[in-house]
Amino acid sequence: MSHKRQRATVLVVRDGRYLLVKDKGGTFYALPGGGIHQGEGVLTAARREIDEELGLKADRADHIFDYDCLECINSHKVVLVSTDAEPRVNQRELESLRWWDGKESLQTYPHVSGIVARYEAGKLPLLG
Repeated sequence: MSHKRQRATVLVVRDGRYLLVKDKGGTFYALPGGGIHQGEGVLTAARREIDEELGLKADRADHIFDYDCLECINSHKVVLVSTDAEPRVNQRELESLRWWDGKESLQTYPHVSGIVARYEAGKLPLLG
């Protein structure tokens, strides 16, 4: 099996809903985030990605778990981010964003439901 790309995958949870993004020209929604540059820490990568994609500054960021699956093309370093700022789409990178309750039928990448389910099962406290 080939080595998977390390991705900082960000959970922004607000009022029981999860922030999702769709890449330009994309079909599926994903959790925000992106590749971790060589020598870059996971929290630094997570903060950089949500700033670039959504104009969000994290008030707090915590690496809460790692996630991988057979269908995943990335190995996910999941970071829970707390922010009161309103996300906005960087149109150079993203087509759209939306808040998802985790139940509505929506075309998402395999990692989305798996990460949300693990987060909810862990009953991890919301930051804030």
